[in-house]
Amino acid sequence: SIRERVRGGIGLLRDVGRDALVGRQPPLHAAYWELATGTRIQNDAAQKEGEALRHFEKAALLDTTFLLPRISATMTRTLYSNSLEQSKTPPDTTFRALAEIEGRMTSYEAVDFAILRALVRNQQMGVIDALRRAVANDSTTDHARSLPWRLIGINRPEEALTILRSLDRRVPSRLRSKPRNANYWAMMTTANHLLGQHDAELLAARGARRQRPSGMGELGYETVALVALDSLALVQAR
Repeated sequence: SIRERVRGGIGLLRDVGRDALVGRQPPLHAAYWELATGTRIQNDAAQKEGEALRHFEKAALLDTTFLLPRISATMTRTLYSNSLEQSKTPPDTTFRALAEIEGRMTSYEAVDFAILRALVRNQQMGVIDALRRAVANDSTTDHARSLPWRLIGINRPEEALTILRSLDRRVPSRLRSKPRNANYWAMMTTANHLLGQHDAELLAARGARRQRPSGMGELGYETVALVALDSLALVQAR
């Protein structure tokens, strides 16, 4: 129904960005919800790729005009083929099916597909270039949350921090106290560590600890930052 597509469009706009809606009718809300659930599971829970994949596949079945869950499902099968149970639909089959309709994809879908193609071909810079184009075209895109990790992986922590700070500036003041995705803190602490900015690293680590006081990963961020600051103090004292 129209109401269900309006609700799905509002959710997609909030979660993904305006480019996801340009040139494509909004998805049914139920399909959007399955995509959002799968994405959240994939971002927040290690070794739950199979559960995320089931949500992506359900979203694709609920709304056959909604390409994003099909791309996400294929990407998940490609990235985690060794840990997932044997799928009835191999990733190369779905990749070829998507390639046949690439010319009809929206700009956002085309970026997601470009990332998928680069992953299939094991082209790290191809993934980064596609993400950079997406962020340059739409600063509200959720691709801005994926790019920093990729940049850290090729030793570009300064560029990663620039993007993370731009994400900070876009968060309304009324929402800044809300819990952040765990990946945000991991990226902030890692990028600052690589740059030798250990005061900033510790600040980010303590932000992570405030969000999850008993989290072992968050405790690790703070420990690494404190050790780095202590080592730096020893070097400066010599």
